[in-house]
Amino acid sequence: MLNEKVAEIDRLIENRFRAHDLAELATSMPGTGSLLGAELLAGVGSDLASFAGLAPPWVPGSLTCPAPTSTPPAGTA
Repeated sequence: MLNEKVAEIDRLIENRFRAHDLAELATSMPGTGSLLGAELLAGVGSDLASFAGLAPPWVPGSLTCPAPTSTPPAGTA
């Protein structure tokens, strides 16, 4: 009974994840399937570029990116 319920929930998660705009991108990473991809998107949201450090974070309600909060160490900029 419990295994059947877990399998049903897994199917629901997979179906919802597959409908997400970024599902194909998330599962393109080696070793990432539907459940891990869903967990990744749930954790970082749709802002994968910021999570990966490729873009500054988006600030809700703002049309611009926030200024850096700290200066980089000497010799790294």
